[in-house]
Amino acid sequence: MKARCASCGCQLTVDELTHYGHSCESCEGKAYDGERAPPRRLLPRDRIVEALGAFFGLLGTVLLATKVDGAGWGFVAFLASNIGWLAFSWKRGHWYMFAQQVGFTVTSLLGIWNWLLQPMLGAST
Repeated sequence: MKARCASCGCQLTVDELTHYGHSCESCEGKAYDGERAPPRRLLPRDRIVEALGAFFGLLGTVLLATKVDGAGWGFVAFLASNIGWLAFSWKRGHWYMFAQQVGFTVTSLLGIWNWLLQPMLGAST
């Protein structure tokens, strides 16, 4: 049985479909068997970006929730998380998630200003 890549039209055998996790190697497009296209498998780089986005998001919440000295650095962690999730959602075409992360990026920058930069500038004057 042959499957066809939905993006470039190349043909894949069922063995290739199983081995490559339904992704066409040449264009990373979705292959399908004529009925439905299974979700694309993440590339190693995507997994790293996803893991780092989750890690820095959790780090930011822990720093702010525990009210430790330097808790404002949680917003820097959030910003790192936002950048990762923006890249991930852009590449994967998750546009609502992308829009959400744009909003979260604005709040992260506002938090950095209020918790870190403004006190630093106020203390120096």
